[in-house]
Amino acid sequence: MKALILLASVMFSLPVWSKPTAPECSDQTLRQLYENAEGEVHLECSLIMRPDSVIRKRVLLEGKKASNVSIDCAGSRLERGMRIYSKKITESDGSVAWDVPTNVRVSNCVTEAITHVFGMAINGEGSELTVSSREPGHTERVQANAPSNIHFDQFTTKTNGPIPFYFGPGVTHSSITNSRITGFSNSVAIYLDAESGNNLIEGNIFSIERGQRELVAVDGSANNRIINNRFNSLREGGIYLYRNCGEGGNIRHQPPENNLIESNRFFYDKYTGRNPGIWLGSRDGNRNYCDYDEGYDLGSSADDGDFANNNRVINNTFVKFQRIRDDGERNLIENNRVENPGQCFLIFCW
Repeated sequence: MKALILLASVMFSLPVWSKPTAPECSDQTLRQLYENAEGEVHLECSLIMRPDSVIRKRVLLEGKKASNVSIDCAGSRLERGMRIYSKKITESDGSVAWDVPTNVRVSNCVTEAITHVFGMAINGEGSELTVSSREPGHTERVQANAPSNIHFDQFTTKTNGPIPFYFGPGVTHSSITNSRITGFSNSVAIYLDAESGNNLIEGNIFSIERGQRELVAVDGSANNRIINNRFNSLREGGIYLYRNCGEGGNIRHQPPENNLIESNRFFYDKYTGRNPGIWLGSRDGNRNYCDYDEGYDLGSSADDGDFANNNRVINNTFVKFQRIRDDGERNLIENNRVENPGQCFLIFCW
């Protein structure tokens, strides 16, 4: 009965796959894209790149004019990465509105820099975001002003320091699929930031080295599906769910709840007994900036806890070791297994 109740409470809204309808890029836009110079290029059109090209400019898709765009890199390398983001508009009365891109597909790219999707702020510390966070309805407001239905498929990342994929505050119904995430990150491999949700991470291979961070950060992000991925190099941690209370004075409203982690394969190349493959509630107020958002009866200002509750962790395979830590409530953890554990003594296996 407990499992049935939990299952009923976990609702997922699938990413919307609509056929992009943006016109093909003009010859002038293509010349700007391919010229051997640094800088930026704005795309509001669809294209299939010349196979195995090197794009030295940062690729920008800004606002609703970039909606319905389809980009097939055909194996081309994006040296400065890509940004898909909402455009800030200041009205005549001084109020601020956001021009939002939706329904974008990007595939078959090799990236050496961050692939970044964001709305009201590039991360959880923007000034407009902080002001919004001090009023009710913050999660809905941030999601309405952030890109949605943004899909990345068959990427190969080779970053050296930056986070390969960053979904900023409020990004919804977006996906990272069938990709190979390699190189080195000073932080994590994928970041799902505050108030984001209903995103899909599926069919990816993680073989990226990090400093001292987990592979996937689910920071105040809800209703996501992380399924059928392979996670290598787990000694610094795998998938962590938490709520980054107070950073930058921004109140985090949405807890990391109703997420599904299913049918993934976790491999510990080395193990110290310290870092779980999956950790539900990995911070719970354990940061020195949690008081920066105090003074409001809202979200993390009222309570620094992670509230990583009502998540499902099912049918995952751990090679050598299984380490799942549950510091939340009402989480369903079942049918996870260890494959070829070898010989073990206390917490060490070989």
